[in-house]
Amino acid sequence: MTAMNRLLCLALVPFFACGCQSIAPAPPAAAPPVVEPERPAPPIGDTPYLLAPGDQLEIIVHTAPDLSRTVIIGPDGEIRIPYSGPIQASKKSLEAVQDLLRDALATELRNPDVDVLLISTAQAACGQCDR
Repeated sequence: MTAMNRLLCLALVPFFACGCQSIAPAPPAAAPPVVEPERPAPPIGDTPYLLAPGDQLEIIVHTAPDLSRTVIIGPDGEIRIPYSGPIQASKKSLEAVQDLLRDALATELRNPDVDVLLISTAQAACGQCDR
């Protein structure tokens, strides 16, 4: 080999050596943890009223108006209207009672449309009772 060829070979050796070298791929970056924002506590004014024995409710059944009526929650905490059987209303919100009535009436009516309104509370009727 001539001196020029040796010099050329020596100059190309680092390029070939680098080409054979492999670099392991970097591990995938771990996804940052999903942090859900804290839910603020509901303001006191937004907490639903829980029904109690003695509360008076107006039940409106739009799909069967003859079932609409005013009821008072009994001492056992239940209300009764035809075709629903007893419904436990005490310690439940109006929306929960509305859902229970809708489900109970669904066995007799197709897609019952029910609204439940609070007419008066037992505390208002008593005037001085503590709950």
